[in-house]
Amino acid sequence: MARGNWDPTDTLTWLIAEGRLIPDVQVMFRALAYRLVDAGAPVDRMRVAVRTIHPLLRGWGITWFRQTDDVQVYDVTHSVEGSSAYIGSPMQTIYEEHRPVRKCLRQMAVNRDHAIFQELRDEGYTDYLGMPMVFQDGTSNALVFTTRDPEGFSDMDIAHLARVTNFLAAVIEIHGQKRTARHLLDTYLGRQTGHRVLNGLIRRGDGLRIQAALWFSDLRNFTYYAETLALEHTIVLLNRYFETVWFAVSANGGEILDFIGDGMLVVFPCETPAATRERCAGALRAAHEAFEAAAFFNAGQPDGAPQIAFGVGLHVGEVIYGNVGAPDRLDFRVIGPAVNRTARLESLTKELGRSLLLSAEFAAQIDDPTVSLGQYSLKGIADPQDVRGLAA
Repeated sequence: MARGNWDPTDTLTWLIAEGRLIPDVQVMFRALAYRLVDAGAPVDRMRVAVRTIHPLLRGWGITWFRQTDDVQVYDVTHSVEGSSAYIGSPMQTIYEEHRPVRKCLRQMAVNRDHAIFQELRDEGYTDYLGMPMVFQDGTSNALVFTTRDPEGFSDMDIAHLARVTNFLAAVIEIHGQKRTARHLLDTYLGRQTGHRVLNGLIRRGDGLRIQAALWFSDLRNFTYYAETLALEHTIVLLNRYFETVWFAVSANGGEILDFIGDGMLVVFPCETPAATRERCAGALRAAHEAFEAAAFFNAGQPDGAPQIAFGVGLHVGEVIYGNVGAPDRLDFRVIGPAVNRTARLESLTKELGRSLLLSAEFAAQIDDPTVSLGQYSLKGIADPQDVRGLAA
């Protein structure tokens, strides 16, 4: 086949008929790269970069390397937009000016072109072609081709690769929308709950009966802080508390299911009866870690500054885990007497002057020694409950 005399038609037919059905975007991208190479395309490195909606990430992408047969998936944080890696880069041109970028790497101006061009030339690439992939909402994403061919990209190569970009944009947009939906559900519902929703647990009344270790915590003195601190400082304190708990419970198998003012409901699902002890141990371990993290933060605060202090109630029992709400506005939560009992235990921590209280049912599932603090009447619960604390 003569140089540049290749045709992407069969590859594009495959992409629309079969490639788009591959659920793993990484697998699809590698398969597309090899089909282009087999068709005669002088492509040695191919990268797709997609912007997304995410509280922590600005975008994601995939890079394929022909020389090593390696595929790398990467995430990009919001901070990149203020960095030298982005400012003045070809990606900035593609994203913000919606136009392609072509750079013959053999004819670079030393110390005048962006560093990414220098890096690619040093790695043996001879030509760079970045194409905007325009999605339905008008945003430009990017598909970048680089080659080691001594002749670089011909006009025919560029025309063919522009066709590839247009076809791939439709497929990548679908993957991007699914990824964004998953990220948003993970962010607003939690990873486990978001997974359940994506898998069809979406109708009002849909739910599962599960055994779970339950955590309820509440920030001490929040009303006072809300009345005396500037709103911005109140938000910072609240987020610091939420973050402290999130790190601890996430590391130990828990998931924040609901924020209730300055309160937090956390669930540690017990997938099997045998997992109950493990989940209860994880919840208790998370409490210790959260208290330690709060103490470390407080020790670094100046005199008179707000402190993070909170109470935690821990219980274990059966709950219904599912959708409730109005016909067009649903919430995913756990429901049942066990939830109420957990919240009442936390409320009692203030009265008893303890940071952590356990139900007798929870205490029976852990190895740590506990002591009975007495029988207490909890609001909404008919019989007095044995409330326990750690012996230490």
